[in-house]
Amino acid sequence: MTISPLPPSAPGRIECEIELTGAHPHFKGHFDGFPVLPGVSQVDLVLHLLEKALGRPVALLAVQKTKFTALMRPGTHFRAAIDFAAGQARWAFQDEGTVYSRGSLVYA
Repeated sequence: MTISPLPPSAPGRIECEIELTGAHPHFKGHFDGFPVLPGVSQVDLVLHLLEKALGRPVALLAVQKTKFTALMRPGTHFRAAIDFAAGQARWAFQDEGTVYSRGSLVYA
């Protein structure tokens, strides 16, 4: 996975370009011959990006209103946008024509 941070457009916002590679360990076994990035791995990516932005570990408390609307496979290139404040975050993973996932979560 290649993550290229973009300058934030507002306080409390993370934006980056991400490209998934077939070597990413979350593809292993999910599914053989047709690798797909699991939804739990997408939530984990949100947490990872929050930790980098906050400079500290975060703990997931709840996942809310989450939709996984398109398959993310090796070679998928997308923009991650995360708005966060007061222990809540909303994200969208999308490219120009496809929304892959969006949702919200609560973290500590």
